[in-house]
Amino acid sequence: MCISLPELPKRKGTMNNQQYLNTAKTAAQAGQRILKKYFRAPLTITVKDEQHYNIVTQADVECEEAIVECLQEVYPDHNILAEEHEYGKTGSPYTWIIDPLDGTTNFAHGIPAYSISIALAFHDDMVAGLVWDIEHNEMYTAVKGSGAWCNDVRLSVSSARTLPQCLFSTGFYYGRGEEMKKALKKIEQLLTLGIIDIRRFGSAALDLCMVASGRIDGYFEYMLNPWDFAAGKLIVEEAGGLVTDCEGENPGISPSYIVGTNGKIHGELLEILQ
Repeated sequence: MCISLPELPKRKGTMNNQQYLNTAKTAAQAGQRILKKYFRAPLTITVKDEQHYNIVTQADVECEEAIVECLQEVYPDHNILAEEHEYGKTGSPYTWIIDPLDGTTNFAHGIPAYSISIALAFHDDMVAGLVWDIEHNEMYTAVKGSGAWCNDVRLSVSSARTLPQCLFSTGFYYGRGEEMKKALKKIEQLLTLGIIDIRRFGSAALDLCMVASGRIDGYFEYMLNPWDFAAGKLIVEEAGGLVTDCEGENPGISPSYIVGTNGKIHGELLEILQ
């Protein structure tokens, strides 16, 4: 059973979308209690797809169950798209997109860089999103058309306009083949072009929130699942930035190559990454 939390402060945006965000916050709180219980505690770790580095823990599974239970209590007809289980289609135009623990490898090693990510899409359009950096108590939120926030601070992307002004982050998909090799080559190319540096945080959702907050100027990863980027995409866009696939198009809610930037260097970065 979920415990209802006080509603978030009302901000500009449709009432329904604000209510969706309030529900996401309640669901995230249910998941947070589970993650805090397991962080730096003994974990049962299994692997996915026989790849020893693609891991899942009981924290991932139990957190997802708690989040889904909360969402389905309020919106039983909505679709659920989540990392750890498949859920049947309902026919609704609304889909909750959930990563119960983004940064599982960090979590399993006791590294305090992981998050809960919850987004709601209407068809392929994100209308509400939440990413919670639990260890730093930073909750990033956005409702379509109402801006992006970290706790009670409104977010804005950086002002960098040239590559030498930019700090980027990246990640690597679980494949260790051509996509990884291409990413490493692009990192070398960007460093050669004189960017400030590259960071690797291990949580795509938090990477995108760092773009939204102006802490970094851009982020790219050659393959992500929708639960990795859905909430972060809306948060970046509501902070004034841009998130696309490698062709500069909306990735929707399908697995995709993702590029997120402050918008000012987006085209130049896309040209380099292709």
